[in-house]
Amino acid sequence: MNTTFELSWGGFSDALSGLRGLQAGGRDLGVSNLQLRGSLPGYGTTFSHGGLVLGKTYYYRVCAADNVGNVSTGATALKKVLPEYDPPTSGSVIIHGKAG
Repeated sequence: MNTTFELSWGGFSDALSGLRGLQAGGRDLGVSNLQLRGSLPGYGTTFSHGGLVLGKTYYYRVCAADNVGNVSTGATALKKVLPEYDPPTSGSVIIHGKAG
């Protein structure tokens, strides 16, 4: 079962000092601890977040940082990890013995 989100983003710019990099953060809604945090070096535009819990909603924010230390308010997204709904495939039944 896939419990991984593939995040992607773009469109950040800074006309005066230029971009230093991007910062990404995230949390499981309703829980205070961060599930994903840190600085993404350079201008990376994707991140794979694995090991997610079924039924939980995850919140993400990506912010741009410029070369003089300013950080944007960022772009946000949220998504719930949905369970899969495909039933098991059909099987077979074999009956052995004599009719009586």
